[in-house]
Amino acid sequence: MITSFRDIQKIAGGFQVAKIFLTANDLGLFTAIGAESRTAGDLAGRLRVDARALELMLNALTAVGLLQKEQEGRYRNHPVVCEHLGDPATSRGAIFRHIHHCWDSWSRLPKVVRSGRPDFAAEANALGDDAEWTRDFIQGMNDVTRDLAPQVAPQLPLGQASVLLDVGGGPGTYAAAFSKVWPKIREIRLFDLPDALEIG
Repeated sequence: MITSFRDIQKIAGGFQVAKIFLTANDLGLFTAIGAESRTAGDLAGRLRVDARALELMLNALTAVGLLQKEQEGRYRNHPVVCEHLGDPATSRGAIFRHIHHCWDSWSRLPKVVRSGRPDFAAEANALGDDAEWTRDFIQGMNDVTRDLAPQVAPQLPLGQASVLLDVGGGPGTYAAAFSKVWPKIREIRLFDLPDALEIG
């Protein structure tokens, strides 16, 4: 709810916090910290970035609650950040890299609203055109559905099904969930674009 000019300012400046977080995620900062506490100097060496600039970013991330600052200038992931971004094996950072890839497209919104037409330049890195963009999008879909898919799978009555066709199956997250819930499924066919299937 908006109750003051300050509330409007917070909305207008929301991109600043988002950019700091998305940049930190792109750098691999949260996985570099992991479950430990680390200094800015240690992290700068690991990430091959400027130590002073990184310390400013670490302090900004601390101010918004994503990191915790401890004694002797050490930084630790907030427990929720550690859970979802701290471990490279289980990190959900791909969805945030995908969101960051969309940054330039959103910057073209004024032009689209004025003209009423899509800005095809904004689609230059659409699925399949850029390997990094495609990888982050497909893995990002897994990031956002890996909790949801096991909840959806038991709700469809597929007890007698032996073949499952997953159209637009992406990383195969739903297909895997259905195969665990419905053991009579002998064969799963993923249908998607070639680059998406390669990642899946």
